[in-house]
Amino acid sequence: MRKGLAITVTASLLLLLATKSLYVEELELYSIMVSAFLTSWIVNKNRGSILVFLGSSVLIGFIMCGVLGMIDLTVDHFLYFQPRADEDGMPLTLPMKWQEFGDDLFAASTISAVTVTTLSAMTMLISRFRKNVKRT
Repeated sequence: MRKGLAITVTASLLLLLATKSLYVEELELYSIMVSAFLTSWIVNKNRGSILVFLGSSVLIGFIMCGVLGMIDLTVDHFLYFQPRADEDGMPLTLPMKWQEFGDDLFAASTISAVTVTTLSAMTMLISRFRKNVKRT
């Protein structure tokens, strides 16, 4: 379980760090959602209760997207932020970017939570259906 979690989170962080953007892009959001789904599945696959499984999937999807989004925003700011001489106005500081991106990150986290919960529910239903088919 720990190896699977470590591999999932490491792959997600490497994907986030490999892209040169100042905000979380669509591809990065998809990688965060896949990472959150895999994490949710690894953590919850042996739990019997559907409500606990789906509730923790919502939390994992929302929190992982928020945390990884902020990590991506911070790392991209320090790695790729190169102010140019031809810019007009003051470049945004990191707290200004956090403030500007906060609403978008909340919306992305909500979308991630819904997506992770939907994928988890579908995966759980398919796995239970397969078990019932094997019994008969």
